[in-house]
Amino acid sequence: MKSEIILSKLLSLSRCINRISSKINQDFYSNLDSQDIVLLNLQRAIQISIDIGAIVLKENKIEIPNNRSEIFLLLYENKIISSELANSLKKSVGFRNLAVHEYSKLDLEKVYSLSINDLDIFLEFGKVIFTLYES
Repeated sequence: MKSEIILSKLLSLSRCINRISSKINQDFYSNLDSQDIVLLNLQRAIQISIDIGAIVLKENKIEIPNNRSEIFLLLYENKIISSELANSLKKSVGFRNLAVHEYSKLDLEKVYSLSINDLDIFLEFGKVIFTLYES
């Protein structure tokens, strides 16, 4: 049986990815609303991925580390996600920390690049987790 919490979080993750995809366009650099929507949804996608990872660890009776980026390494070590996916998600946590705690230092090029080139890591993570919870 699928965890209702996991399914709810996967739906939220999908909504975030869709919002980012719909707002990352040619006027991104000149449109403050698009920038805010993209950045907020990137933060949410990363946080939702962290939350999902923590739930999976807890359900598998694996201790959740204090350092959120280590969640993905533990998922890899327990053969739940690939090494590449773990490393990509770990890097995204660093981006999230910068976006949340040091917003003034955020580089729009990095936001744009992550939105265009790296959204697939969240899609892949969602697919892996959905498959894990399939009945």
